[in-house]
Amino acid sequence: MEIESQYTQHGYRAMFRVADVVGLSNVHKAFRERGYAPHQPTLTMVGNVGDWPQRSVDLTVQITQRPTEEWKAVYLAEDFDPVDGANRVRALASLGFQAAWR
Repeated sequence: MEIESQYTQHGYRAMFRVADVVGLSNVHKAFRERGYAPHQPTLTMVGNVGDWPQRSVDLTVQITQRPTEEWKAVYLAEDFDPVDGANRVRALASLGFQAAWR
């Protein structure tokens, strides 16, 4: 698959999000045959903050190796699903490269 090769060339494993519906059972089968297995969460973020366009508005960003406690608090707030929020925080905190956390 072209998408897989693009990710592989950059040192990443491709991940796909496919709805769990009967009509896509052939897609799920094809992915299993390629060695994929369903799991949560599916999170793929690729980019270089140095490539972001310059703006006249002050968009202050703190660059850190891991999310800050303030950033995590957004996903763990009262109105969010606590399991989903914890999964997102854990997944993002496990990223092995520098990322932007506002």
